[in-house]
Amino acid sequence: MDQATFEQIKVKHGAYASWAVWAEPDHGPKSNIGDLGVLDPAHNPTLLDTLRNDVVMLGLNLSRPALLPFANFHDARPEGQDYKIRYAFSGTPYYRGIHDRPDQGGGGAGVRQSAQAPEQGPIAYQQECWMAS
Repeated sequence: MDQATFEQIKVKHGAYASWAVWAEPDHGPKSNIGDLGVLDPAHNPTLLDTLRNDVVMLGLNLSRPALLPFANFHDARPEGQDYKIRYAFSGTPYYRGIHDRPDQGGGGAGVRQSAQAPEQGPIAYQQECWMAS
């Protein structure tokens, strides 16, 4: 993935989407879960070469708004449970894929559809956002 595509995704979807990339824990299962430095190419120079742009994982449970880009699925609060996602994807081919909170409205889970082609659903959304060539 190139820097321009990464920045476009960050600007357009960073408030609710994130990458399946987390800092390694160093003192307990929840440690470093909120370290967003791993999602910053300036601090993690290999990031863009390792991100998966062919995988989109949908999180069907709503979370609270993220204050920083890509902070969703990286909750550092003591009551946060995002560390479980890190362990679930660690060592799998899906690690480094993108996470999305699909339903931005109220009322439960759903599938976020592309604004350009809502009838196409998640496939068009994936192509719109992450199929960098």
